[in-house]
Amino acid sequence: MPLVELENDHNAIRQEVDLLRAATKQVGFGTKRNLLGQFDHLERAFTQHCIKEEHVLFPLLHRYLDARVCEEVGLEHEEIRLLIRRAANQISHNEKGSIPELNLLLRKHFSKEENVLFWYLSLRLSSERQR
Repeated sequence: MPLVELENDHNAIRQEVDLLRAATKQVGFGTKRNLLGQFDHLERAFTQHCIKEEHVLFPLLHRYLDARVCEEVGLEHEEIRLLIRRAANQISHNEKGSIPELNLLLRKHFSKEENVLFWYLSLRLSSERQR
């Protein structure tokens, strides 16, 4: 089921953020290039995930809910992308990055998707298959 793949992406992205959090605590800013590489990887993974959601999740949301939900999800995606870039920029300038804020925002966003949107859509799709 496509929603399971999206949830798997969430888990992988959570792990990426956890690795970033651990790396900044352990090595400080001594290995900036390594940290910036991790940010690049995170941004690519999140962007690929957003593209999947636009192709899988958004059509389902349009079908069962309305366009405003897609707009809200899209705005959150953009906010997360901007925060990833801001945190990477802070690290590149030897400033303390906003990784805790990024972590919180991602977890809230994923929780909303998994516990509300995916759950609701799974019910709808399941009931359609039973007909």
